Amino acid sequence: MDTRFTSALLALGLLPAVSFAAPAQPTATLVLAENFGSGRASALWSDTKVTAVPNGKGHYLGPFGTGTVSLVAQRLPTHQALRLAFKLHLLGSWDGVGLWGPDRWRCGLRGGPVCLETTFNNCFLVWSDNIWQSYPELYNPVQQSLFARLPRRPSHLLACHGGTGAARIADLGFAWSKHPNISTTYDLAFVIPHTATEATLEFTNLCDDPLSDQSYALGEVRLETLDRVPPWSAEEAERAWQLLFCGSSSDAAKAEAQFLTHPQELRCHAQQLVEGETGRIKALMACLDTGAVRAEGLYTDVDAGEDQDRLAALRELTLMPGDLWKLRQQHDPFDAEHPQQCRNLQSWIYVMYGMKDLSTPPLVRAGMRLSSLLRQQGTPADALLADQIEARVSSKGETPKAEVE
Repeated sequence: MDTRFTSALLALGLLPAVSFAAPAQPTATLVLAENFGSGRASALWSDTKVTAVPNGKGHYLGPFGTGTVSLVAQRLPTHQALRLAFKLHLLGSWDGVGLWGPDRWRCGLRGGPVCLETTFNNCFLVWSDNIWQSYPELYNPVQQSLFARLPRRPSHLLACHGGTGAARIADLGFAWSKHPNISTTYDLAFVIPHTATEATLEFTNLCDDPLSDQSYALGEVRLETLDRVPPWSAEEAERAWQLLFCGSSSDAAKAEAQFLTHPQELRCHAQQLVEGETGRIKALMACLDTGAVRAEGLYTDVDAGEDQDRLAALRELTLMPGDLWKLRQQHDPFDAEHPQQCRNLQSWIYVMYGMKDLSTPPLVRAGMRLSSLLRQQGTPADALLADQIEARVSSKGETPKAEVE
């Protein structure tokens, strides 16, 4: 992060003063570790079906079709968070997002946040016209509707090529139809705030296809309690927030995982965005004053490089409420401090407000990242923030209707 931007945030009270004491790291207590090598699963699972991997190398829990499999951990020691890690094996003809999607998969805490809801694609191993998935991004209903409207522009729609982020591809020996090896494996890990003595973790296949077509299995599952939430500085939170606006899919996914662990930081930033909070605007404007601003970053993907702070600031300002800029006058003390910047921003942002077609992939991508992440928190307040952000990036300012499972 540019030190001048950090200084601006500190001066405005948007970052706390830096402490040089090393933050205490959490202590982990093991709850469960299973690789299913014995061919059996513990009684903590709602379905204990264990199957030999088709290539003869070990066992996995599953495979499972449509529905939810639960892991119930009871009598947990005193803790502040859970750490979950596992291998997710996707078997058969997962269609990802787009042509025949969305084929969604989800895991999360019952009564708590969703850790991940996304789509996966295995069909890239078979066909050339069905190759897109959401992962490592989160899935957003806007995504599928955009595919229907703009099917030839997937790179603009928060979509990634099938197999992106996979640890292994087509190595399990799982046969589907006439194809001998259709699978992908992903290594997933999450830290979830949690304090109760019992936790139910749910793994859900949201597809409606038969088990013979699309299924999943789990391997090397590890669950731990943590005596404290891992430390995260305000500067690290600011950096993660910037990645939601201009980071790659893999970098944004890392940032999203951090916000899952620290939801209060997500809500604070999102609230400032939808309200056009004055202190936040001043900090973003101060950031823009540190160097040149590339307006094309509003319209197309550009390599942020050393300009990441300013590019993220420009996109964040553009997603703020439209009236914020329409009502500003040059005699406003804030505008007097940055007259040229305000005129430039107004001229760029007015164009965005008048657009009828989604021709600004960076803003659509940022809006979907933010709204999906907020919805995964599972609270009405977070859903309202998500609605407001989606309305800024969806066609004609309308909030898309969520899909019915």
